[in-house]
Amino acid sequence: MRLFKKFFMVLLICLNISVIVAHANEMPKKYVYQTLDLIEGQWYDVNNNLVLNISNRKINDCLVIAGFDFVGGRSFAKGTFRIAERQGYRDIVIEWNIRGTESDYLVFNNSISLHKGNKGVQYYESVGGVYLGMSKNQLISKYGTPTYYLNNKGTNKLCGVNESSWFYLNDGWIVTFNGEAVDRIIILNGGTRRFDRTGLNCMNSIDSFAAAYGSSKSKIMSIGHGEYLCFFDYPNSIMLSPYFS
Repeated sequence: MRLFKKFFMVLLICLNISVIVAHANEMPKKYVYQTLDLIEGQWYDVNNNLVLNISNRKINDCLVIAGFDFVGGRSFAKGTFRIAERQGYRDIVIEWNIRGTESDYLVFNNSISLHKGNKGVQYYESVGGVYLGMSKNQLISKYGTPTYYLNNKGTNKLCGVNESSWFYLNDGWIVTFNGEAVDRIIILNGGTRRFDRTGLNCMNSIDSFAAAYGSSKSKIMSIGHGEYLCFFDYPNSIMLSPYFS
């Protein structure tokens, strides 16, 4: 009996320690509320189903009582929000990229990419009709499954991006995903893919890109609407991305 009591006390201590460790990085309420104001709105998945309704410091009508482990800056970051549901508390993870453009998005629980409003994903540039925010299923419907599924090392070797990806060998392009949505489109030198709006590819100069998109010449070129062209691996590859990095 004593042994059982001793084991039970040790278990309680361990559980308490784990709770403290798990929530050591609780965010100040002011910052949590500022973030909720930033991401406020109705957020839909790629099939235009309403997934998150964020308003009045509530998520789906559940009061947000705390935030934990926020990483990143103000407009592009990730964190855990604790909401009070009828059956108890629940922690949900939200990544947000908010720049006040049509390309703003959230990623819910590391798997579901969401856009604001029910008009479908808004985008500016595309490659062969594939755009940032397109779902995996939409991509498969259009082009089928990829030639190769690459791990981080394989993608990095081809284009310098340290992410797993889908590689379409015949056309010479690579796609990466954030959850279920396309978040990078990379065209390779020697492939047939071009950017739909301008018709440019790796054979064109960076000056040509700057002139075509009305942007300044740089390794990261803003083309508006929250989208960027990245030339870190140029002329081997050029990347379309929502990330300024």
